Amino acid sequence: AILSLDHAGHIMLCNPAAERLLDQKASALLGSKLATLGFIDNKQRITDVLENCDIVENLETSFPQSSGEFLSILLSTVRLLDADKSVSGVICTLRDITEHKKAESAENQLRETRLLAQHISEVQEGERRHLARELHDELGQCLTAIKTDAVLIRNRTEQTEPKVFTSAQAIIDVASHIYDVVHNMITRLRPSPLDDLGLVPTLEESISAWQGRKPDINFKLHVAGTLDNLNEMMNMTVFRVVQESITNAVRHADASEIAISVINEHDMKNDREQLVIDISDDGKGMEVQDFHSDVDFGLLGMRERAQSMGGTFQLNSALGEGVSIHITIPLGAEKTV
Repeated sequence: AILSLDHAGHIMLCNPAAERLLDQKASALLGSKLATLGFIDNKQRITDVLENCDIVENLETSFPQSSGEFLSILLSTVRLLDADKSVSGVICTLRDITEHKKAESAENQLRETRLLAQHISEVQEGERRHLARELHDELGQCLTAIKTDAVLIRNRTEQTEPKVFTSAQAIIDVASHIYDVVHNMITRLRPSPLDDLGLVPTLEESISAWQGRKPDINFKLHVAGTLDNLNEMMNMTVFRVVQESITNAVRHADASEIAISVINEHDMKNDREQLVIDISDDGKGMEVQDFHSDVDFGLLGMRERAQSMGGTFQLNSALGEGVSIHITIPLGAEKTV
């Protein structure tokens, strides 16, 4: 919007954009003082600028509309000079930045949400690590002690007290079963090789375990680049993404082959190192829509993990064509050790 004002701030001329922005016809605007039309923010500053013919650039304010909404506006002025170079008024421009402010606010909210999601994920991993350690140190040791005592009782009663021997053997079997269950729980909560050996051995062990459980599916793992210098959060992010992808494919894809690739490569476009994760299967595929089902929530979790770390998530699929997931995560100093 462009308006021409006299030396006292009265509107002398205005264009159609000014009529739309100020929500009034030109006939009502002409002769009015622009500063008195209802600006909300920086009202006194606007009055001083317009009445003193001062120069200002991008002074932010807001203006009410008849609908009850408020427009965010940037006000700028330049002086008008007459023939003898004396100031006769100003040319005032009003730029509507409402949509820009809304987009900026939405972007800030998204950034805050992702930071919160990352913090929640870090807290969850901390709790999982703590719980896994407690299970291992407390329950694991208790089960080992029970089993040891039961073995001792069994060995001493095998010939003399067959009923006690049978009960001791039952205790050993139950303790062994509970120990296996607890061990699997600990692995799901916090894979111990991740702390002891690093990312690649953990992925290899995980893929080997999946292959043992699902021998009818061919699992392929490819790793390349430096992957032993990632920090704890990055290691866990990669592991969780791979696990979630495989779980989805095993449960829903009806696939005969699942391929996983984790590569540390140089991003030529942004001149930085990045982690590239690709997971694909040859299953029945899916229609890519908004994430709402239980399968989609797993995909949503992967997307949020990647995006909360400044990365990208791309899902490609069609019915009968399998699913491929492509994730990139930039590797800054805060993501390596």
